[in-house]
Amino acid sequence: MCSVSLIHNKNKVLCFNENKIIPLASTVKVIYAVAFVKAIKENFLFLHEKIERREIDKFYFENTDGNAHKRWITSENIGDVVTLLQVAQGMMQYSSNACTDYLFSRLGADRIQDIVNEYQLNVHSDIYAINSAMLIPSYLKVNEHMDKRQIKKHLSQMESKEFHKLANKIFHNIVNNDGSINTYLKELPTHFDGHIQKELTKKLPSSTTNEYANLMNQLGNSNKLTREEKQLLDKIMGFSKSNEERLWFKGGSTPFVLTSALYKNANAESFSLAVFIEDYSRLEILWIQKIFKKFLTALLEDPSFRKKAIEMLTNTD
Repeated sequence: MCSVSLIHNKNKVLCFNENKIIPLASTVKVIYAVAFVKAIKENFLFLHEKIERREIDKFYFENTDGNAHKRWITSENIGDVVTLLQVAQGMMQYSSNACTDYLFSRLGADRIQDIVNEYQLNVHSDIYAINSAMLIPSYLKVNEHMDKRQIKKHLSQMESKEFHKLANKIFHNIVNNDGSINTYLKELPTHFDGHIQKELTKKLPSSTTNEYANLMNQLGNSNKLTREEKQLLDKIMGFSKSNEERLWFKGGSTPFVLTSALYKNANAESFSLAVFIEDYSRLEILWIQKIFKKFLTALLEDPSFRKKAIEMLTNTD
């Protein structure tokens, strides 16, 4: 399943399966970033506050984030003390899940949900401690004595509220340095089972490309963010050159979904684009991953390709 929404110069020019609800993976971190910017503006958080890195590292689970957290530490020469700005950059530029759950702990679920409400993302499931949720299979194995088959079945039957409650319980155990976490970490390989990963993917915060293209358009083209707030988002995203040439991008993936949302403003043109791919058979997603960035780039930079894509997808839809 492919879903695409493209807004060019504030006009919707492409909508293909745009109301299909798909797990967002790390693309949901756009919401965290906006909540962070707002928290800085309101002096709820302070950009250059210093934090001991071990407070972030306790949210890191080995082999669960495609080496993103370690890449952030190495590439940015992160030491034993970091600033909140660096943590936000680790979340958005490197997609560190540890940075994400640390910011979740500092922002709180309500502030993050407020962004969903403020930007009228009417089709959006609840946001919870997504990184901590990866320990749910371990929790079920240790506390409920379930094997992998039973864990898969249990996850598939869990109501969202129950899943979110359990994820947040594990999250609070991590925050409070509860000793049970070490036991769950020892059973982390349970998470790597393909059937279990599929069920965890289905439980991720979900939305549509229609919602996320509109979100990116509001962020870039409306006055909801001040000039200073947009400049801070530039710093967090790490791509923009100036107010006249800006690129905000966040992608996400699991073995079963591939997602992205972006805003680009250059040469008096603006683009707001969201592309989500969902493939639980994994028959198509492996080769799509190889061309995904080229496809996004062509939609933005090649008018001829963009015209053909619009014509083809509009006719298909």
